Amino acid sequence: MEPDNSYKAVLGHLKNKHGCSRIAYISGRGVGTEEAQLRYDAFFEAMKANDLTVDEGIVFDGNFRQMDIPSLLSKKYKIQSYS
Repeated sequence: MEPDNSYKAVLGHLKNKHGCSRIAYISGRGVGTEEAQLRYDAFFEAMKANDLTVDEGIVFDGNFRQMDIPSLLSKKYKIQSYS
């Protein structure tokens, strides 16, 4: 499944099955690869395809590393990181 189709399916599921409308995204654009940019663009396209509005305040640039998530969130929400 291509990234754009995957994102459309996942976001559609979150919207239609769980009632989600405000969906955060942590990209891998920090690594500067074409794949990271394609995924980033696919997320925005999938949000639009599912009639969802992107909240830029919960879109983060990461590095495809799970360990980066607590740091990104603690900076945004000024909470203590437990990583």
